[in-house]
Amino acid sequence: MHYDDIFLFVQLIEKGSFSRLSRHIGVNQSTISRRISQFEESLGKKLLQRNTRGLFELTADGADFYAKFSIISNDVNQYLNDFKQINEYAGVLRIAIPRVLFNYSIVPVIHQFQDNYPHIQLIVNYSGGEVDLIKDNLDMAIVVKQPINQNYKQKLLMSNKRYLYASNEYIAKYGAPTSLVDLVNHRMVGQAINQSITNELCALNEQTNEYTTISYTPKIITNNALFNLDFALNGGYIINAMDNLVINEVAAGQLVKLLPNFSFGETKFYLLRNNGLRNHLEAVFIDFLNSVLGLKVN
Repeated sequence: MHYDDIFLFVQLIEKGSFSRLSRHIGVNQSTISRRISQFEESLGKKLLQRNTRGLFELTADGADFYAKFSIISNDVNQYLNDFKQINEYAGVLRIAIPRVLFNYSIVPVIHQFQDNYPHIQLIVNYSGGEVDLIKDNLDMAIVVKQPINQNYKQKLLMSNKRYLYASNEYIAKYGAPTSLVDLVNHRMVGQAINQSITNELCALNEQTNEYTTISYTPKIITNNALFNLDFALNGGYIINAMDNLVINEVAAGQLVKLLPNFSFGETKFYLLRNNGLRNHLEAVFIDFLNSVLGLKVN
């Protein structure tokens, strides 16, 4: 079997006739017809039904074969174009990113991407919930909830442990918890996921690897990590946050890590992409993510 006959068959279907394909590739019709017939023999299946006017119709096997391999053919053509124009990236890339990740990890260095690829226009959607790439007209997305839709490529991008933080003003006014049990009496910001309120904290002792579950009543509940940060900075609450969300505030002495031997869950970020290559600019943005976040995603 010659693999180029696969692409010859795909081109034939797209052109609609042997004569059009003959003119397009500069090969006579009899040669194309013979190659297609030999290809059918090698597969042991009839892909085309020819009529008396020299036209053809797809068989059920032919339609199935075309549906599968036309996608590959399009991808190959796109890859070849990318290879030819590797230093000429231009166009629009539509992405969705949680604001918490974008603000604290990507915004400070996004200018580097624009410096390297000045002809790429980024359209950024802030998203903290579920994403539908097709409905939302997106090329790719980073989400904090593992998608249920299996029609997309999914990959764990990164995972960040969460810890408890409070301001010095809070500690001066309410004191700092000295044990997990103490948390029940403190002003905690809770989390709501899809309108479901979480009334438990799962604490991991990072020295013993033992888990402890604490029931508590949060004083205030949000569904946005950036809101949580504001509540902590106003001096009135303890928050459960990723290290990279509060790194600047901790360095500036605005926030203090509480019960530092315990982590309180993880926030996971997933990379979501369409099956097949929708936009050839995806690869360069993933390379950028790998470089700025220290990842190895392909």
